[in-house]
Amino acid sequence: MTFIKVYDIMNGRDFPTAGDVLYTILSRKMDTDEKINLDLEGVNFVPSMFLNTSIGRIIKERGTDFIKSKITFSNIQVSDAKRIQEYLKTIALRTAIDEGLESGIAEEDFDSEAYLKQLKAERR
Repeated sequence: MTFIKVYDIMNGRDFPTAGDVLYTILSRKMDTDEKINLDLEGVNFVPSMFLNTSIGRIIKERGTDFIKSKITFSNIQVSDAKRIQEYLKTIALRTAIDEGLESGIAEEDFDSEAYLKQLKAERR
């Protein structure tokens, strides 16, 4: 297992840049069998700007199930754990909507929840 101290990545960097650094590290490990642990010790807040440029990019490339199977968290505050769970749900829904619209479904006819369920069933 690879352990990554998120505080060390975030310290002294703006959130998007720190997210880019984490993305680079994560993307190098994605094709290995090794799991990744993100240690949030010392991190007081995990902002969307950081998540968008790191985990969000991986999700767009590989999907939320991939992230869930590959990454674990340690020393995470309950509020951040909930925030990350909500973030993963939101990104999955946005991706489903984008894929549905790209496939030619009219936006007013698009049922994003049903499409998301269909995608999950297809990926199993």
